[in-house]
Amino acid sequence: MVSFLKCTEREDYENAAHYLQPTQNKDSKLSQRARELQALLRNSKIDLLSDDANSVGDAGLLPGQIRAGVLEVGSMTADVIMVRVNDPASGRIWLISKETVANIPKLYAQMESEEPSFVDRIVPATLNDRRLLGMSLTQWVGWLLSIPISWLLAGLLDQKFSLRIETKVEQLKFVLDRVQSMLDQHPAIETGTSRVRITNFIGAAFEVELLAYGKTNDWTQFTAVRQDVILKIADIIEVSGARLRHQHN
Repeated sequence: MVSFLKCTEREDYENAAHYLQPTQNKDSKLSQRARELQALLRNSKIDLLSDDANSVGDAGLLPGQIRAGVLEVGSMTADVIMVRVNDPASGRIWLISKETVANIPKLYAQMESEEPSFVDRIVPATLNDRRLLGMSLTQWVGWLLSIPISWLLAGLLDQKFSLRIETKVEQLKFVLDRVQSMLDQHPAIETGTSRVRITNFIGAAFEVELLAYGKTNDWTQFTAVRQDVILKIADIIEVSGARLRHQHN
């Protein structure tokens, strides 16, 4: 599979076709099948199997076969099966099985018949020709857009508190330094994501904002982490001798 992917990455479909096992009807368009399989693999989960012909086969398959993953197009699926064969020139090698090759045309036709995705409609077609780590820039954009905003914000700890205007500079520095240190050492806070800053000097108070990312997206666990952070902040403020500003309704 690795060798096949290297060939398709170079758009060398003639050599990529050498890693496809011919079907029983002697498919003469193996280079086209290689091109179609490359397109299908972009939206599928495939294990990057090495070319080691001594790998152990999967249970439920014939001897000399191994399951590399699944091709998915809408509701249609097909296993990607690798088969071990004896090649006169290279010895024992893995090929993409004839059963998998036989499924490529109908899966590709189904993919072509589906409406283009939102990303395909808004991203210039030229980005499909530019690749990063084996993925086109269109695929990267699609992956980023697929991450729900709620997931990105789920672990965001965003707290604000105000210290009275009579708070001394030494007390302010103590609170800021201790809160930052507490966040840096907190086992439930992502390392390097925390920030504590005075954001405003207004009315009768210094306004302080705390931003950090928790390591969990579970809401129950997150609220427990938030409570622990708030209690630790309260303790730091008490030790400093500063006082929170009373919030008027």
